[in-house]
Amino acid sequence: MSRPASGDTTFLTMNCSALSSLTRRVCIAFLAIGTSLPAVASDFFSTEQPEERFTFGLRLGVNSSNHTMRKSAFNVWNNDSWGAGFTLGAVADLAIRDYISIQPGFFFDYRAGKFSRVSVLYSTTGDPYDLVSVGDSHSAFVTIPILASLHLNITQDLRWNIDAGPYLGLRLGSSDDKQPVETDSEGYILREVGRHNADVGFKLGTSLTLWSGWSFGIHYLAGLSSVWDDGYGGRNKEWTFTLGYDF
Repeated sequence: MSRPASGDTTFLTMNCSALSSLTRRVCIAFLAIGTSLPAVASDFFSTEQPEERFTFGLRLGVNSSNHTMRKSAFNVWNNDSWGAGFTLGAVADLAIRDYISIQPGFFFDYRAGKFSRVSVLYSTTGDPYDLVSVGDSHSAFVTIPILASLHLNITQDLRWNIDAGPYLGLRLGSSDDKQPVETDSEGYILREVGRHNADVGFKLGTSLTLWSGWSFGIHYLAGLSSVWDDGYGGRNKEWTFTLGYDF
């Protein structure tokens, strides 16, 4: 037997007609809810063809970022604090079905933070002295993510998006391009390490989109490649909070 259409009160009454008046009303109410659930689920997770195959959007917001160095590189203290910056960019949404799309993007990120590092070194005579490196970090990045985006319809006017995928980051410049890791007792730098210019990682997050085109998103970028040369390791990390508009 085929499933009755939502709102088929004749069918519902026939199934509940043998019951008492109050019980029949309850029965009809539950059956009405049951027959409407498939339609609600279908709207929430729509597998229909999308109305538009391609959309384009702009994003603007703030970020909080951090880049680290291998902890053992400094034997007393080695800390990188999170700092605030901004992000702006554009995304293209290539719809496969109404519920899923591929979303490449192009972003410019200004990242900031602070670092403090201390090591105890020893002179040729065996006398201890401190290597202290403290300062601010300012970096400019171009970030190119390619995300898979899952779309769930909360209401007719509100859509929830879940995004995940890889990204490529290209460092345009930094105030801390190099970091001293060895000095003499007078403070002259004997050895320093530089930062890598490319970063590969994973981006994931979520956003809410209004059918009017506005959206708000929160995403996390986890770097998978080393920040520093010569085995000094470290990872790039960033949270972004963006307001967007899709055309």
